[in-house]
Amino acid sequence: MIINFFNGMVMAIADSVPGVSGGTLAFILDFYDKFIDSLHEFFGSKGEKRRKAISLNS
Repeated sequence: MIINFFNGMVMAIADSVPGVSGGTLAFILDFYDKFIDSLHEFFGSKGEKRRKAISLNS
C-alpha cells in the first residue's frame, strides 16, 4: 500500500511540472500496465473485481 501511495505521489508531482508526464514516469517505474489494468477493472466491472482494483493487488 505504501508503494502504491508513493507511485501515485510521483505521478502527481510529475503532472505538476510543465513538460513532464505522470504516465511517462509510471512507465519508467514499471507500474503503468498494472495501473491501466486496475482502471479498466474499476470502471468496467462490479463487485469483487472492483474492490481488488482499488487495492491494486492483482
